[in-house]
Amino acid sequence: MSTIRSVFRKKYYLTALLLVGGMAAAQEKQPLWKPAADTIYLQEIGTKIATDTPVTALAVHESSLYAVVDGRLKRLAEGQLTTVGGAPRMVSRVKTVNGALWLSSPLGVHRFAGGAWQHVSEISMVDFCMHLGVVHAATRQDIYRFENGAFVNIQPERGYLSSDTTLIMADGSQVLADPVRIGPIRRIASYSGTLYLLRDQGLGLIEGDTFRPNPIDWGVMPSRVQRDLLVQGSRLYVTTDRGLSVLRGMALTTLRGADGLPVEDTTCLALGFDRDLWIGTTTGAIRKVGDDYHYFGAGHWLPGDNVHAIATGDRVAYIATDAGLGIIRYEPYTLRKKAAYYERQLDEWGHKRLGFVHLLYWAGDDLGWLREISDNDGGHTAHYLAAMAFKYAATQDP
Repeated sequence: MSTIRSVFRKKYYLTALLLVGGMAAAQEKQPLWKPAADTIYLQEIGTKIATDTPVTALAVHESSLYAVVDGRLKRLAEGQLTTVGGAPRMVSRVKTVNGALWLSSPLGVHRFAGGAWQHVSEISMVDFCMHLGVVHAATRQDIYRFENGAFVNIQPERGYLSSDTTLIMADGSQVLADPVRIGPIRRIASYSGTLYLLRDQGLGLIEGDTFRPNPIDWGVMPSRVQRDLLVQGSRLYVTTDRGLSVLRGMALTTLRGADGLPVEDTTCLALGFDRDLWIGTTTGAIRKVGDDYHYFGAGHWLPGDNVHAIATGDRVAYIATDAGLGIIRYEPYTLRKKAAYYERQLDEWGHKRLGFVHLLYWAGDDLGWLREISDNDGGHTAHYLAAMAFKYAATQDP
């Protein structure tokens, strides 16, 4: 029996050598691969900052991140969120518009510019935007324009006009039988020279003295749950719990799971740093780059699933969640630099021992990280050896 086994092993070994030799010879004649330049690309690097209560709002001002935690304004510095002195409490909205940081709270609106705070209004606002070169803000019921250091209601003296039935007055003027109500307002945005409102009833727009509800000629909103509004070029985006709606002109379409959107229950929006779009959801964050979607979920990238706000800076995205702040930086990398990172991690964490590559696992606070010794070590080691073979083929470094 031992002789039969020995012969079988020799035949098997010889067959394997012949197969490998044949493949090697074929590859010499017609390689199945070709060299490619190791060009620089942007690699995501994730960091998480845990908080005891949700991070509810974010804004980047003068390269610094400002976050709202438990109603207090905080600034990110040296990897920590520290409370900003002089800022009001119970902050509900924070946004950077026209080079200044705008805060809304029950005390009204505060403006931070030039390193100083200014209390500019006693009225609490739900949103801010830049429209036709002027800062605009909205309460739940009205729109205001910021001029000469104060907010002024833009409602015409006789109220907004619409296509509804009007009454002819004695002086020949026309007024509405019932006044037009533009609220309740959630968000505002300047799109194609027109001020758009996201209301509890859906989209609306104000153009001059005229208010037009539901300015959509083709398409319908997929849901009555609409949360945020953002303009990117020729598109106006609206987050809903059934996908991301896109308005182009007066035509509305919706991006859903079948279109590649990883999560349909969307919550908030932010412009990226490279013509990209960031989308918050109830289950992680999404970066939309053209027709591609990059998904960032809790655990690896974020401290929590539910995303309340996103802000971006120079090659960085900040993501506010129920459990803290997620930071995703984009660092210039090459594949060789990335490989060196993993090789260094294998050495520093002690994955390699006695010629084998081992798995490490968390065994709890008492034991910490432990090295697993198992039959899987052969598989881990094989992958490592294959990687080193490819590395030698690419670098010719013994």
